Amino acid sequence: MLRSVRLALVLLLLVAVPGSAQIFHKKKKSYPPFALHRNLVVDLQPLPQVVAKQKCGNWAWAAALETALRAQGVALDQTFWILRLNNGELCLDSAGTPEDLIRYLERDPHFLDNGKKVQLHVLWVPGPPTAMDLLIRSVQLNRPIIVFWRGRARVLSGVTYDESVSTTGDRIFDAREMRMIDLYAPPTDPTRVATFVKGTDNLAEFTGTMQVQVVQVP
Repeated sequence: MLRSVRLALVLLLLVAVPGSAQIFHKKKKSYPPFALHRNLVVDLQPLPQVVAKQKCGNWAWAAALETALRAQGVALDQTFWILRLNNGELCLDSAGTPEDLIRYLERDPHFLDNGKKVQLHVLWVPGPPTAMDLLIRSVQLNRPIIVFWRGRARVLSGVTYDESVSTTGDRIFDAREMRMIDLYAPPTDPTRVATFVKGTDNLAEFTGTMQVQVVQVP
């Protein structure tokens, strides 16, 4: 009888105190929502040496294109592109609209001196750079991307960024600085690499980014 009363009291206490049945369960360990890695740095290795033959917008673009193609094993220099695009070594403020340049680059395959035939594919993203994961990856792979900044084409040469990694493995990249090569300046010029600093410089000065991919065709 006494044992039954004691058991009844224990059951009553468990009902009266919410959560009492869980009191001996081990508390789950909590984890932070993400890991943050600050001030990571990536740069092209080595830095490209191409210099625009004339200080003109169309030559800056052609020199940037030469840089992007050389990194992929295609030796079609800036003069080749200027002669084909402008029918002469003209000095123009701009190489043309992004739409015209894309049609021009993707229109026909190109035959190289080694007998190979390649086709160019262009990805144009207007406005400030947004897909930072793709830009950072391109620098890591030494595949220069053309960046239109402050009125002319340049080559993205490096990024300083923060990386946030969630518990699911998702990654978010936040660029602190972007370094870009001024194709007008020679490699020995300390002003050849200009830096965009987030929070200090104006994002509106970016017109867009152009990625040119070489694909070998039969």
